[in-house]
Amino acid sequence: MDKFIIKKVSTSVNTSTDGSTDLSLPSSSTINDKTVKRRKYKDNYLNFGFTFIGDDNNQIPQCIVCGVTLSNESMVPNKLKRHLDQNHSHIKKKPHTIGEELILPACKEIVDVMFGKEAAEQISNIPLSNDTVRRRIITMSEDIVKNVNEILQKDKEFALQLDESTDVSGKSQLISFIRFVNEEKIIKQFLFCRELQTTTTGVDVFNAVDNYFEENNMVWSNCISICTDGAAAMTGRFKGFLTLAKNKKPNLITIHCFLHREALMVKSSDGGELSDVLKTVIEMINYNKKRPVKCRIFEELCKNIGTEHTTLLYHTEIHWLSRGKILNRVLELQDQLQIFFEAENINNYANKIDDQMWCAKLAYLADIFQKLNVLNSSMQGRKENIISTSDKMESFKKKINLWLSCIKNDDFSCFSSVEESKIHLSINQKTELKNIMYEHLLTLSRNLKSYFPSLLTTEIQWVVSLYGPCGEENIKNANLSSTEKEQLLEISSDTTLKSKFYMSENDSFWISLQNEYPEVSKKALQILLPFSTSYMCESAFSILKVTKTKKRSTLKDIESELRVSLSTIRPRIEDLCSIRQSQVSH
Repeated sequence: MDKFIIKKVSTSVNTSTDGSTDLSLPSSSTINDKTVKRRKYKDNYLNFGFTFIGDDNNQIPQCIVCGVTLSNESMVPNKLKRHLDQNHSHIKKKPHTIGEELILPACKEIVDVMFGKEAAEQISNIPLSNDTVRRRIITMSEDIVKNVNEILQKDKEFALQLDESTDVSGKSQLISFIRFVNEEKIIKQFLFCRELQTTTTGVDVFNAVDNYFEENNMVWSNCISICTDGAAAMTGRFKGFLTLAKNKKPNLITIHCFLHREALMVKSSDGGELSDVLKTVIEMINYNKKRPVKCRIFEELCKNIGTEHTTLLYHTEIHWLSRGKILNRVLELQDQLQIFFEAENINNYANKIDDQMWCAKLAYLADIFQKLNVLNSSMQGRKENIISTSDKMESFKKKINLWLSCIKNDDFSCFSSVEESKIHLSINQKTELKNIMYEHLLTLSRNLKSYFPSLLTTEIQWVVSLYGPCGEENIKNANLSSTEKEQLLEISSDTTLKSKFYMSENDSFWISLQNEYPEVSKKALQILLPFSTSYMCESAFSILKVTKTKKRSTLKDIESELRVSLSTIRPRIEDLCSIRQSQVSH
């Protein structure tokens, strides 16, 4: 189809008599440098098997497998991936053949040029077959499990997070991460990935976890908390996983993932006129995106006008940040969309964009969802704990109260897009917009209190604010015995420890006090260990999606693959090499 597309930028490739290739840009009479944007090579394009040739002003993508060069306009991930899939699909058929089929031949050529054929033949002796690599991965995974078990056998307390999802082949995968103390720091470690063979009930999840505990001599009494999503299989009153886990340990702390609760809070706030605006926006996007011809026409329109972005984004319900991104993109390209819909004679959508009141509602949605996206993103991270995540939600709760107060006083400065849009509104329209925004924020505030009934961390603030003007007050509010509070007062009065508190990580500080103040140190770590979100499990599912693709849907030992790629504790390579004899390739 490329031959039917009229390209604005063309690159001539001239081959001279000596076989060299001359890459040259078209003359200035053919192209206006001010209007045409040259694409730049990015390092991650190597994942699609492409490097580039030419100078910085004219970078041409070149496939490292077959040496074919593409046009500068093709230097985008989807086109590079398409070349890899269509022309070199054999590379992706087996899980671990890239070393044998791509890396080893390339190394042999390099060594042959630099050191000669004899040295190149020595490179051929390196065992890199698919089965060999698979066995090495399994061996490293087993060593990681053994290492983790040795640490946990020392009566270490730990916290878990669990989540379940379906992979590309339709199989249910249960992934778990563990957090425990080791060598003066808190370790976040991949624990297991187990396939649930049939159903995914709470009993199935519990049996998978309990069996893993038995296989690796882990005891429920050392588990202090479990973080999961709010699915019925996890939180069921009678046969939910958490209920069954509490039968093993009654004082187990159970945590509903903050990220999932925040998403539910936002979803429950939908309704009314704002919901209709969001629905219309999604319809506009679908009309444009599901028709490739329309999508290309709109892209060309945006290029001619010179906008930063030239395409719309699909709305995906299960992606937490999707709404904010699509709304801001539509708001950015609303003028171009109006031109596009008028040219397509879609008057319904064109009239909506021409309606200043509708655009003002769109601006508010874009602003509020952008703020919600910032909140959600801030809670995503490996170091998040109950205190840090609760503080962020409490901060957002106070911000909502501030926004309500500002809107009540006709101050829209907190919402920059609304501030620009309301200039074109009449007095009655401004009042109507004010009431809509106020009611939506009020609903959001009520839902926040419903999904996060207790955000106050007064009783545990001493863990992160032991010193300073609030230090003594935090000690008084601490849910500790009198003896433990006395120890805290001793620690807070020690200037050496004060300096150490500010210079080191919070978890490292409390771990360092285990010998001198064991009771207080243990209480602090029991607050810092629990997961507040299932972020690491969600990240692992993203890695699983990349690892187990449609062309690798029958991949075996997926748990070993994930463990080697995601583990914080690395395999002991030197020890593994010392107990094995090298076997050269035949």
